Order: sequence, then structure tokens, then C-alpha cells
Amino acid sequence: MIEIIKGYTDKPMACQKLNSFFLEQEEITGHLYYGFPFNYPIGLPKTNRIDCLLISPEKGLVAFNLIEEEVVPPDYGVKQEETYCLIELKLKTYGKFYKNHQLLIDINVVAFAPNVENDLPFEEDYLLCNEQTLGKALSAITLSRPELYNELSIAIRAIEKPRRTIERKPLKPGSKGAYCANLDKSHTLVLDQNQIKAVTELIDGMQYMCGLSGSGKSTVLALKAAYIHACHPDWKIGVTFSTRSARNDYLNVIDYFYYDQTGRNVNWDNIKVCQSWGTANGKDEDEGMYSVFTSINYLEHYEYKDYKRELGVFDPFGDACERAMLDYNHRSKEVFDIILIDEAQDFPALFLRMCHAMLKTPKRLVFAYDELQNFRTQSVQPPETYFCNGDNGMPYYSVYLSVGYERVARIVLDGCYERPPSILSAAHALAFGIYREPPHGEVSLTQMFDNIQMWNALGYELLDGHLDYGERVVIGRRPTTPVPKQPDIDDQIVFRSFKSKETLDNWVVEEIKKNLAEDELQAQDILIVVPEAISFFASISAIKYKLDKEMIKCHLVGKDTPQYVFWNGESIAICNLHQARSHEAAMVYVIDAETSWHTNYEMALIRNQLYSAMTRSNAWVRVVGAGKDMDLLVEEYERAKSKNFKFDFVYPTKEQLLGLRMDFRERREFPLASDIFFLQAMVGKTVQMIRTGKVQLNLEQFRLLKTWFDNSTEEWYKMGKREYYSIIEVEDEDEVEDEDEVKDENEVEDENEVEENRMK
Repeated sequence: MIEIIKGYTDKPMACQKLNSFFLEQEEITGHLYYGFPFNYPIGLPKTNRIDCLLISPEKGLVAFNLIEEEVVPPDYGVKQEETYCLIELKLKTYGKFYKNHQLLIDINVVAFAPNVENDLPFEEDYLLCNEQTLGKALSAITLSRPELYNELSIAIRAIEKPRRTIERKPLKPGSKGAYCANLDKSHTLVLDQNQIKAVTELIDGMQYMCGLSGSGKSTVLALKAAYIHACHPDWKIGVTFSTRSARNDYLNVIDYFYYDQTGRNVNWDNIKVCQSWGTANGKDEDEGMYSVFTSINYLEHYEYKDYKRELGVFDPFGDACERAMLDYNHRSKEVFDIILIDEAQDFPALFLRMCHAMLKTPKRLVFAYDELQNFRTQSVQPPETYFCNGDNGMPYYSVYLSVGYERVARIVLDGCYERPPSILSAAHALAFGIYREPPHGEVSLTQMFDNIQMWNALGYELLDGHLDYGERVVIGRRPTTPVPKQPDIDDQIVFRSFKSKETLDNWVVEEIKKNLAEDELQAQDILIVVPEAISFFASISAIKYKLDKEMIKCHLVGKDTPQYVFWNGESIAICNLHQARSHEAAMVYVIDAETSWHTNYEMALIRNQLYSAMTRSNAWVRVVGAGKDMDLLVEEYERAKSKNFKFDFVYPTKEQLLGLRMDFRERREFPLASDIFFLQAMVGKTVQMIRTGKVQLNLEQFRLLKTWFDNSTEEWYKMGKREYYSIIEVEDEDEVEDEDEVKDENEVEDENEVEENRMK
């Protein structure tokens, strides 16, 4: 059976009739691609996209030039030659397809003219068919070298990717630097079928893709933006994400892929690449999708640093989006033809609706997410629920959802080619708490997929037991395309606990010195990440001081560099987890990981932070912490390692899954109300003492206080209070969407006067 992948086509009638033909051909298998993108060949303008390409183990390569007209154009033979040259240029980069200077693979080009009913002109070298003669023409085509089919399929799906610019000196064989050099030499990216589908297919409505870290979501979105711009150069395209420092990466990748397909430069007037929040009237690098919305609709723009007392601390970006959506009265200007959203798990539902409101009919919205990189207090829901009230399935805002709502497409990226399988599986096991031994009789699991089929969709396979609710099961990563030879597991993943923070800091600095001097790594091969943003500066200050003292260049992302700059020449990047999103390095140090072991507050969120930090690595990871909690985390990792990173556990029942969500995930995101005077009076004095430094709280104490606050105001939420107020304005960086605004917790503001006025 043929799998049809529907990319761009401007010949819909011929496309439909070709589809009908192949759907009836059960003896032909393989893939049929429409609008398949090829590299731009010099001298062959406007032919970088083939109308239709069949890759079949029975037929080999068959390219179709579709003719929509009722009359065969006189130059159809010339166009067949151009198509042939385009494919031949692609195969010429692979010597395995040649012998004695002769191509071993037959390239077949067929002109398909279904609307021509008269006798077709016949030329022996240029096949021309309609619906009646296509079957006879294909019956004479076979793959002459079946043993080359797999490699042929890979070659066709391979694309050039941007090359890293790290210059490496002569390297010792077997060193870490030599391993990175081999990774750098891999200039091609082989897209799997799901990735090609995600890039080329476009529907009139919502399309979303999910996948684990390393599945290529960001690359696919950049490719899709370049592909859409090549197919529809007049469309207004929006690309948005949460990590400000990722903007330059998106710009570079989109520009590279677009030039690769067309030989032309991107028209940036028609592509807006920006972060999610942004500043009012900011420059291009400071603009955000939220600021675009407030600007075009003449709404007040809220920035966290200026309005933090009004927006609250639990979900300031969500509050800002809610105010904008309430103020615009469902009549937003529609300025985009399509918007692509990366890291969608970071955003409140109102932000997605905001993007949807700016779209022209038929409301093309594409977004990618990874549930395990969700740092919000609620699970990622199916995207259609963001636009329905959940009761009768009707849209929240019928004004801009009346067209295209029913069109929702879902693509799961099951391969993870950019992360070592062991690191990915280890991080996944810790995120779910598969081998966690909890205290006080708690359940071990911290979260679990409600839909059992998600395991298979995300690239796992059943190894033993029964994959069903309440049953014991053993699951492992499904083998994918060959990956580079992996380092020894004991060197690839290191979990280490220290007696004190000082000992930890000294060890990290000594290891980095060794990485640079003996392992031959470069500064851009090393990344230092702190999962817990609230203690970022306390975690990293001593390490940065010691690195500076050793004359090792390092920088705090967003503090020592502009907010939109991540890598800074020959300097090691030090960042919080939100800043690290969309970035990767060969050697990743995860600092103060003991906070991931046990907490009474949002365990799933904390474990997701550890998962995301570990999966920033594409070669080695060092997870370090101090104290008893880190000892327990090391023991948990060792249990996962002893199982060869296979997941051996009893799948929760549906009732237990509900309990997991209540215990560790689903915490209600509620608005704050300004008239809860009695609660403010009760905690106001304590808050004042905390803010002025008279009372010092450690991380666990802060979380306990915040949990108490949540529970104390639960009844007010149920009563429907929709006003806003700020009770506990501690800088909880976990809940701030724009994490680039993290400030030094040592910089305590004197707000006694402000607090006294508020108490009055």
C-alpha cells in the first residue's frame, strides 16, 4: 500500500486523479510525495520542487510532472529533462550509486496529463500518460538494483544542515574533542517519514506535532517555515517560541534552508521570527507575538518588570494574555496567513487563542510541544481543547473559530536522532519516577501517559508483560536509524553526590579544566545548567568565581550578554533551564540536582526540569548535587542503569492516574482577587519580613509557604473572583514565562514603604 504525503501542489485536479490511481494499486508499496523539496541546482531555476515523487521497492524512483491543462504543452519533454537532472544531481553526491561512471539506479520521469482525452503524442524517451495508460506505463518500470533501495530512500530524504563553525586544532584519537569533530562532520540530516510529513503537509486549520527532546521539532518548524515561504512567497508567516536567545538560531536555520531550496534570500518582510512576550515598541530582537497583538489592536502592553505587582507571581504571562484577550473584544486584526509555535507546552491557552485571533481565514496554526518539557502547573492538553468549552464542543470564540475549527491534524515525531538513547531514556525514567523509592509510603511514579498508545508513538516498544492499565510491563527505546558510536556509559552519564556545595563547585571547575586541557573540548562544547531557577545565582556564583580565577572564560546568559545572545565566542555558557531551551552542547553540567529528588510541591514539574536539563546534551552529561537528597537521586539513577534503561514497572490503573494528576500535576491556575483583605492582613506582616530579609527562607520553606497560600485561597477561586492582586511577590522564576528577566536574588529591593501603603 502506498503512503501518500501531501505537500504543496498548484495542480489539484491532476493530484487528485493520481491519488485515486495509486490507492487502487495494492501491489505497489512505498511513499508518494507531493511538492518534495530538493536542493536548488544552479542553472535550473524554478525546478527545485518536484510535482510528485514515488519511491517504491518495486518501481524505484519515479518522478511525475503533472499537467493540469487539457492540452499537452509542447515543452513537456524539456521539463522531463530538467526533472531528471534535478534527481541525478542529488544522487551524484553518493558514490555508492555509481559504477564505472554509470548510475546504477534508473531515474524514471513520467508526464501525467489526466485531463487530456485525445490521443497523446508518443515519444519513446518521454513517457506521457493519462488515467487510461498510466498503469501500462508503470508496469514496464522496475527497480533494477533492489539491494540499493534502503540507501536510495535515505539519500532522497537527506538534506544539508547548517554547519558548526567551531575550529578544532589537531586532535588526539579517542579524545572527546575528536568525537565532537566527527559529529561536526555530519553535514546531512535524514528526515524520517513523519518529519517530511510535518514539513510539507499543510492543512486549513490546526496542525500540531509532539515528540521527545531530540526529535527535531524546532528543526522541523524552521524547515516548514522555509518550505511555506518558498511555496507561498506572499504569505505573512509568524514563528514564535519562549526562549529569547533562540531567535538567532531560528533566523539562521530558516535562511539556510530557504536558500538551499530556492537559491534566493528570505524576504524577512513576510516572515516574523519573535519570542512570545516581547516589549512594547521594541526592535526586531525585542518584539514578541504578544506585543504584536497589543500593538495592532491598540491595547495596553504589560511587561513583567513594570507590572509584576499587578500581574501576580503565579502566571504573569497568562495574566497579561488574559487582560489582552478580554480587552480586544474578539475583533483582532488578522495579519498572519500562518503562525508556527515552538515549545507550546510553555504557554497558557490564552496565548494560543491570541495567536489564533491574528490569523486570516482559514486559521492555519501549527505548534510543536514536548509534554516532558512542560514547566507549567497544568498538563499539556490536546490543542482542540484550547478552543472549546469542554461541554458541548462549541468554540470559545465563534467569531474567529467559525471556519476551519474541525480541521485538526496531529503528527507524532517518534525518532530521537539528536540525543544519545541512553541519556534520553535515563532522563525519561527519572522524569516519570519509574525507579523512585519515595518516603512516607507515597507512590513512586510522578506522572504517566493517560493514553497507553503514546509509548509506541514516541518511539518505545513492548519488551515484556502487557501494556495495559494495572499490568506489569517492560518498555524500551525502539531501534532507529544508526547513531554514531556512543561513549562508554560510565563516562557518558555521571551522577555524583557531594558532602558540601563547596566540594561540588571545586569538582565542577576541575572537570571543566580537564575538558579544555586534556579532553580537547572547546568552550562551545560545554554548557552549565541550573534546573531550579529560583536559586540560580546561589547555585552558580561560586563556580563562576572559580572559573574566572582560573582564567577560563564564562558568561551568564542574558546578564553578561544581551538577552537574545546565548553563545558568546570562546566562552562557556552558564544559564537557567528556560534560557537553555532550544540549545544543546556536547558536555552538559546539571548543577544542584538534589532539588529533583523530593518535594511537596509539583513533583512532575520538578522532574520535568531535570529531564529537560539532561537532554540538552548530545554526548555527555554530569548531574551533580549535595546532601542526602542527591544520594537518593544517585541511587534512583543506578537502579535505572542496572535495568539497562528499560522501564520495568506496573502501569497505573485509571484511578491511580487520576491520583497522580491530583498529587503531582494538576494544580489549578487561578486569578488573584484584590478584595481578599483579611488574607492579606493575616500574611502581610510575614511577607514584609521575608522581603526585607528579616526572615530567611530556604527553597523547601518557600514552597511550603506557597502551597499553604494556594490552599488558603482555593475557596475564593471557586467563588469566581476575577480581579487581580499580589500577595506574595517573591521572585518565583519557575512561574515567570520570560525567564530571561531572572534577577540576582542577592539584589534585595527596599520595599518597606510600598508594603506599608498596601497594608493601609
